[in-house]
Amino acid sequence: RTMALPAEELAAFRAQFDLGEHVYLACASRAPLLRDTLEVGVEATRRKQRPWQLGADGVESRVRKLFGQVVNCSPQEVAICPSTSFSITIAAKTIAAGVQADDVVLLLEDQMSSNVYPWTTLRETHGVEVVAVPYAKDGDWTGAILAELGRLVTRRVAAVAIPIVLWTDGSGPIDLTAVTAVCHAQGRPMRTAVVVDGTQSVGAVPTDVKAAGVDFLAASVHKWLLGPYGCSLLYVGPEYLNTPQFQPIVHDEHSYAHMASADVEVPFDMAVPGYPTELTAAASRADGGGRPNPILLPMIENGLSWVLRLQPARVAATVQPLVTLLRQRCEELGLWVPRATGPHIIGVGPGQRDACPDQPAVTAWVAAAAAHLKRHKIYVSAKVKVLRVAPHVYNTVEDVEVFVRVLGEFVAGRRGAKL
Repeated sequence: RTMALPAEELAAFRAQFDLGEHVYLACASRAPLLRDTLEVGVEATRRKQRPWQLGADGVESRVRKLFGQVVNCSPQEVAICPSTSFSITIAAKTIAAGVQADDVVLLLEDQMSSNVYPWTTLRETHGVEVVAVPYAKDGDWTGAILAELGRLVTRRVAAVAIPIVLWTDGSGPIDLTAVTAVCHAQGRPMRTAVVVDGTQSVGAVPTDVKAAGVDFLAASVHKWLLGPYGCSLLYVGPEYLNTPQFQPIVHDEHSYAHMASADVEVPFDMAVPGYPTELTAAASRADGGGRPNPILLPMIENGLSWVLRLQPARVAATVQPLVTLLRQRCEELGLWVPRATGPHIIGVGPGQRDACPDQPAVTAWVAAAAAHLKRHKIYVSAKVKVLRVAPHVYNTVEDVEVFVRVLGEFVAGRRGAKL
């Protein structure tokens, strides 16, 4: 059993944040920037004042290595992309090379759009059928996915595109190993690729792409990976790495095999005409293009270093009691919460006593509740159906109690007004 973070490590981590009197329960939206990551970013920005100090210092290689340590893969299997929508588009375009009209792509109701639009685009361009698994009211997303795969046993399923927990309310987690075992099983009409948007889990819970056997996994860095905006890290599995169908979206010199570093230059070859055309064998062929960003990458490196120092298993063990307390207190208020969630996110919605008969009424309740909390310097995310509450280890039991007290005042006021 993994132990929670000890008090001295918690104190050192919490000292990295400038939250003041604010109760910040929205790490699933964006993590507060650590003080030392801010300092790294300022220093990296300052170097741009003296461009002659800039050069290939290997930071992109260190970022690949650190992310590989977080998810258990090699640096050669990691691409550095500008966003998770970019990362998933890479996966979708790679898989599209082997699809036929009427092949199926399976995803979830209410799934994050970054892992939906690339697949609905394939519906338009390649004629695939996109099937959404209905919301798992019993909390068992894994069972619902496996049941749908069973129903589709005679169909060609090109991809199962899923998260680990649902981004809106934390419902899950999905057993990736169980899903992958079915998708890759012999005897199905085709091998089904498993594409995971891990943004709402990687860094907060243990993630092992090799043990799970997934084909692609992407994670934006500005949430549970404690980084800045503007980057998603993409794992590319061996089934697709260094294959003809795995192609860059952006074609520039950095995707090609002759580029040992960002500063390599080769002459224009009139016999081609052009430059060398052999792609690198590594996942870096899918990088977002351009030179390695000398400002963002050092900040990403620092955030990943903190993730490894904290250890995702210890983060989960530390945050789980807060989410358990949130569940208990919100149920006492008569509010809706998912039947099962990850250890770090929970959705809270109106209950039966809150007189929200349709979706617009639920959305209005959520928006009003979030606004009320914000007026009291308590920050959560207002989703269409729920308040998304996402603590990290900088949060405390006192933060949870303050949130519940202020939310309870809102609930009582709304219910009283409707009597």
